[in-house]
Amino acid sequence: MDENIAFIFIGTNKYIDFFPQYYNSVMEKFTPGIKKHIFAFSDDPAHLAFEQEGVTPLYAEHKDWPYITLKRFEFIMKAKDELKEFSDVIFMDADMVVDATIPDEFLNAYKYYFGVHHPGQYMYGPVCEFETDPKSTACVTKSINDTQYRQGCFWGGKNPHILEMIEKLRDNVDKDLENEIIAAWHDESHLNRFFTDNEDKVVTLKAGFAYPEMWKMPMEKYIVHKDKNMTEFPRFRGGSDN
Repeated sequence: MDENIAFIFIGTNKYIDFFPQYYNSVMEKFTPGIKKHIFAFSDDPAHLAFEQEGVTPLYAEHKDWPYITLKRFEFIMKAKDELKEFSDVIFMDADMVVDATIPDEFLNAYKYYFGVHHPGQYMYGPVCEFETDPKSTACVTKSINDTQYRQGCFWGGKNPHILEMIEKLRDNVDKDLENEIIAAWHDESHLNRFFTDNEDKVVTLKAGFAYPEMWKMPMEKYIVHKDKNMTEFPRFRGGSDN
């Protein structure tokens, strides 16, 4: 299969307004020599912003917090058949913008999955909360003292591994909800459980790939996170509060 990337954008309610800058930055700066296509999930799929080359608009019902972020794996699986046609599938939060050109060689950096080191943990240490409730499918049972916490705003991987991961996480979220359990940090908690269970298959990118807009970190900005809530301390959140 030739290299081609499916990007996942989820923007309901006001978050649909982020799409133009999201689209332009992805198409111009993220692996410029690689073919890309954006699957744009929204409660207004007929929005004029989606009338761009390389965009497939799809319907996603707006849900109250935290369900709008918790159910993202379910949204993505609605396009499972289409996503199988891509070599790589990447999720990036609606309120993120590619700031520096990311070379085509980025796709050679991982064989299975990638995540991004949470800027909060990078800057402030153990402020990010793994799920520890054994009744949750997101519970991390291994020692977390030296475990990198990955933010839920930017992750991806190669097919078919990435779609298998998304399907598993969708099912795990559903199991928790059936048992009236919501993981500490929602989809991000489930993602971190999967990554800690598959540590040998995950490449963790520097926090500069999720650089909070108002912060100053001693590293290059590759992708800027424009969510204002990212400036809060000590509680950090990874998903998009649509």
